[in-house]
Amino acid sequence: MDCVQCRGLSKKLKVKQKAKREKKLADTEMAKAEELRKVVGTYGGKAMLDKRQFEELAHELEDNRCKTDELKKAIHELMSSGILVNPLVNNSTNTDTRRVKLLKKELKIGRMEVKHAKEVASLEKSRNLLLQQEMWRIKKECSRISDHFDSLEKCEPCQMLTGALHESEKGHSNP
Repeated sequence: MDCVQCRGLSKKLKVKQKAKREKKLADTEMAKAEELRKVVGTYGGKAMLDKRQFEELAHELEDNRCKTDELKKAIHELMSSGILVNPLVNNSTNTDTRRVKLLKKELKIGRMEVKHAKEVASLEKSRNLLLQQEMWRIKKECSRISDHFDSLEKCEPCQMLTGALHESEKGHSNP
C-alpha cells in the first residue's frame, strides 16, 4: 500500500512539475508577446509622425497651388484689360525658370507623398500581420493549456491523490 501511495505521489509531483514548466513557458511567451506589442507600438508612433509630416507637406503644396492659381488669374486679368500688353522679354526667362523650379518642387513633393504613403501602408500591413500572428499564437497556447488541465482533472490517480490530500489536510486542521 505504501508503494502505491509513493507511486501516486511521485506521479502527482511529476504532473505538478510539468505544470510549473508549462506555466513558466507560457509566462515567457507572454513576455515575448508584450515585447512585440511594444515594438509594434513604436512603429505605429513613427508612422503617425510620418503621417503628420505628410499632411503638413500636402497642406503646403495645396497653399502653393492656390497662390499660383491666384497669380495666374491676376496676370490673365491684367493682360485682358490691356494694362499689361506683353511681359518684358527679359523677365520671361526668369518666369520660365521660376515655373520650372516650382514644377520640380511640386514633383518632388508628389514623389515624397507617394513614397510616404507606401511606407505607411507597408508598416500598417506588417503591424497587422504581427498582431494576427501573436493573437493566433496566444489563442493556441491558451487552448493547449486548457486541454492539459482538463486531462489532468480527468486523471483518476490525480483525483484519488487530491482526495487523499484533502483528507490529510482535514486531519491536521482538526486535532
